[in-house]
Parts: sequence; structure tokens; C-alpha cells
Amino acid sequence: MLTSDTAKQLGVRVGSTIQLVLQYGVDVPGAGVDEPPQQYSSKVLVHVVGLFTVPPADAAYWHGEDFKTVTIDGRPPYSEYTLLVPGDALLTLYNHLSTLHHVKATRAAGLNQYSFTWYYRLDSSQLTVNDLASLINQLAGLQATVNTLYSYENTNSFGSSTAPEYPYVTAFRLSSPLFSSDNGPSILEEFQSRVDVAQIPAGVFAILTFTLILFFVSLMTTSLVDHQANTIALLRSRGASSRQVFGATMLQSTVLGLIALVMGLPLASGVVLLLARHVLPVAEQDALSIITSNPLQAVLGTVWYALAIVLVALITLSLSLLFAIRANILSQRREAARSNKPPLWQRLNLDVIAGIIALVGYGFSLLPVWEQCYKATPMPSSLPHCRLSRRSFSLWAVCYYS
Repeated sequence: MLTSDTAKQLGVRVGSTIQLVLQYGVDVPGAGVDEPPQQYSSKVLVHVVGLFTVPPADAAYWHGEDFKTVTIDGRPPYSEYTLLVPGDALLTLYNHLSTLHHVKATRAAGLNQYSFTWYYRLDSSQLTVNDLASLINQLAGLQATVNTLYSYENTNSFGSSTAPEYPYVTAFRLSSPLFSSDNGPSILEEFQSRVDVAQIPAGVFAILTFTLILFFVSLMTTSLVDHQANTIALLRSRGASSRQVFGATMLQSTVLGLIALVMGLPLASGVVLLLARHVLPVAEQDALSIITSNPLQAVLGTVWYALAIVLVALITLSLSLLFAIRANILSQRREAARSNKPPLWQRLNLDVIAGIIALVGYGFSLLPVWEQCYKATPMPSSLPHCRLSRRSFSLWAVCYYS
């Protein structure tokens, strides 16, 4: 196959046959390693089966090749044409030439080199954020191995007249944003640094939220026992023992807790999906695939948090029941005369300090984005964080660097 411009210049159309001359080299049997390969040529008939065009947007797919005719100045000037041929047919041709000369492989003509490009894609569906550090280490190890064994310094240079030995590889190079270079770290390493910084405020907020949930659960459990204090006193006056009252109430609470555990886990995942679809931008809603692709695993991943809440509720209930069962007039008077002094964490404002730490950490995680917004001229509309004014960014930068 060839482009329409190339077919017009060559004067061919679909169905035409072109005769080409392939030049190649063959190692001379018994020759020394410094002796260059013997040059041959072979006539090859190619059949034009189609015409195509390469839009500029698809240039990356063709490794930057545009298949345009290249005119070389000379005496007389000549042109170079790029054709597209099937790989299997090309390999069959070279295997035939190798068999014809009883050699293992043929070589390019003169000092030219063949170049091959292989593309490998990571299966992102098998990766999670917990595999990030392991993936970075594996890619770094692969890059170090390739640089040690197959770098340009450890192989024959392109200008050398000595033909490389088996496996006939002159040089091998990895090229991807996933690998670090002299210009900077890889995109995975940059992402890991952002994740490490973002985990500080996220962890603080998660601890605060989880602690508040436990506090509200314990408060609700205590209120429930206080609401049933009269009933417990009535049962005690009718001859019920402390063990009977405690066992009946704990059994009832345990059954209700298990029902809430079974129903609450899938409901929590549903609420997260419902809220995230309205809160997250459309471009970032692919993060919800973590839940939608593996709903059972997402539910089971939060079971330990739910069990911790149920456990705290049961412990709080048991302690409240013990105090309620043992309560008497003297204990009620002591409870009424208890000091109303605020607890230690309120006196030291530990909640405010934790919130400030979380907000500062969140600001650090957004600092690279703000720097990009601040340096961009004009302000890019594709970055939502660029709504921040330059003046507020300057104040933040002064606070950060000081």
C-alpha cells in the first residue's frame, strides 16, 4: 500500500505491479570478524493493493512517518518513497534469502541499519494504587538492566564497519514517560510524590471523620441505655438479676448490630456512587470503576471499619449497661455533682490543630498545580484549579517558602 501522492508520482494505481531491487549483505563464510558483509541485490515484485492517506492527527501511530516523498539533492537528484508492506511477507522474503545463501540472517546494505519498534502497554485493570511503589521499582530495575546490557556505550556504534554478532542487535533503548531520565523523574514517581503528600491531609481527615463516627455511635448507644434506664430499674425491682438484664439487652443489640452491618455495607457503596456522580467532574468519574468493576471487593474492603464501629457500639453499650444496672441513689447524686469541666482535647484545642495540619498538607498537595496555573499565560481553561487568583497564589507561595 502507498499514498495517493506516491502512486501519482510513480505512475501506478491499485492492481499495478512494481519491480524493486532489494540490496542486502551476507557474511562471507570463514571470513574474519572485521571483514564487511558481501553485498547482493535481488529483484522483488510488489503488488499494489490499496491507497491510503495519513492525517496529521495519526502521525504518532506511524512513529512520526508521514509517507511523503523525500527529494535528495544530488547529481542527478533522486527521490525516496516509503511503502507499507505486510510484516509476514517481508519476513518470508528475508528467510528465503537466508536459505538461499545458507546463512542465519541477512544484513542491511552498506552501513545502514534496520530499526524495529515494539509497543508494550501496561494492563491498568490489574493495578491499584497499592501496587504503585512495586511498579516503580520494577520499571526502574528494567531500565537499569537495559542500560547496563544494551546501552549505546556497550554495543557497536552505528558508524562501525564491523557487523554485530548474534543476536545482531546494535543498540536497544526504552522510551516512555514511565521511565525516569536526565530531564526529571518519571510520571509515576511524580504521581507517587503527590500521593505521599496528599495522604497527610487525607489521613488526618479520615481519622477525624472515623473518630467522630465512633463518638456519635457511642453517644447514641449511651442515650439508648439512658432511655431504657427506667425499664431496667423496673425489671430489677421485679426480681430480674443483673446477668439477665445484661444478657437480654446485649443479645438484642448484637442482633440489631449484625443486621445493620449486613445492610449498611452495600448501602454505603451505593451512597458513595450516588454522591460521587454528582460531585466528581465527568473526566474524573472513571475512578468509580474501582467500585463498579468489583462491587464485592469494594464492599469487603470496608468491612473492617464497619466491624470496628459495631465493636465500639457493643463495648459502649456494655459499659453503659453496667453503670445502669449498678446505679443507686448514691451513684445518681455523684453523677449530678460531677464537674462540668471540658475534656483535655477541648481545652488544648487538639481538633483545631489537627484541622490546620490537614489543610496545610492539602495545600502542599495542590502547590504544583498552582505553580503551573501561576506560570501559565494566558490562564489555561482546562485546569479547574486555575480559578485561584495570582495574588492569593503569591501569598500562599510566600507562606510556603518561608
